[in-house]
Parts: sequence; C-alpha cells; structure tokens
Amino acid sequence: MAIPTDRGYAVIIPNADHTTTVMVSTGIENAKPVGVFAEYVRAARVRVDPALRLEQADAYQYTAQVVEVSSGGGAVQVRAPRK
Repeated sequence: MAIPTDRGYAVIIPNADHTTTVMVSTGIENAKPVGVFAEYVRAARVRVDPALRLEQADAYQYTAQVVEVSSGGGAVQVRAPRK
C-alpha cells in the first residue's frame, strides 16, 4: 500500500514540547506560507532530505522549492520530489 504524499512547500516549526509541526502549502510569499492544505502536528521526528535547501524565517524554516511530505515509520519525511 502506498503512503499518502503531499506535494508543496514545507514549513517546519519547532514546538515548545520538542516536537515539530510541518505544514504543506501551495506557495511562500514574503517568507510566509500561503494556501496551507496539510499539517503534520506535533511530530516526534522529522527527516529532511539533506539535498534540500531550507530558508530561515523568524521562528521556522521552509523549503525553497516544492517537496514531497509524508509520514511513516514514526517520522515525517520531507524530500525532493521523485521523478
């Protein structure tokens, strides 16, 4: 069975309880997510593909390009789109 995958710009937000929220949006404007359509809330682990470039905003990071986001194996995965 395939794991559901969201495609868009990922916004990675650290939480005070040492978990992470990952939002997926249709775009980024002025370093803010636009059109958020998916959220992975309070994930214990987030794995980000080391090939991805992350931009820094005030309290979060976001991807500079469209990525694939999914959850499985106890972690949220953020990776470059598969061809």
